[in-house]
Amino acid sequence: MSLPTTHDLHIFGSVNGAEFDLVGGGKGNPNDGTLETSVKSTRGALPCSPLLIGPNLGYGFYQYLPFPGGASPFQTAITDGGYQVHRVFKFEDGGVLSCNFRYTYEGGKIKGEFQLIGSGFPAGGPVMSGGLTTLDRSVAKLQCSDDCTITGTNNWSFCTTDGKRHQADVQTNYTFAKPLPAGLKEKMPIFLGHQIEVKASKTEITLSEKVKAFIDTV
Repeated sequence: MSLPTTHDLHIFGSVNGAEFDLVGGGKGNPNDGTLETSVKSTRGALPCSPLLIGPNLGYGFYQYLPFPGGASPFQTAITDGGYQVHRVFKFEDGGVLSCNFRYTYEGGKIKGEFQLIGSGFPAGGPVMSGGLTTLDRSVAKLQCSDDCTITGTNNWSFCTTDGKRHQADVQTNYTFAKPLPAGLKEKMPIFLGHQIEVKASKTEITLSEKVKAFIDTV
């Protein structure tokens, strides 16, 4: 199976009712889980810290992620019905970010439509005041919750301008159009290590990401 190595992205939505819209794209390596994405705003300055949006430029493209021993179900689904993603971040200050990622495949390219809706973020908090600076490395735990769904859990922690950490608990449901490959449940849980670098202004965001799937933890 020939896997895609490029993608287009439209990422849009609102934070505390203020809308944003960005378009762009990038490239990835389906053999090692690395990717790069750049987007530009079509609506002027972003209404929140670009670090809230930036990691999602790559965190949605698991079509570039192999599993130990071969292709991941995210990769095999490209030609077998596809999959969708619903993810919720619950931040320690009461803010909530709800995400829906949908994909199509045209001419060997992934086309992503990512909608992010944020609410409840305090006006003086780091998300709305631009106080987020970088995102720490993290590890997600994946498990099969039924024949067509993988559930992931994770914790995000951002560094802030005052030298502290701002955290969010994350839950993700990956819903596949067709049943998952035979034997996958027996391999679970599978863990995903994320290393993310975001460079951003109020109108442009660039992301570089490395993701590695592993089973053994010792």
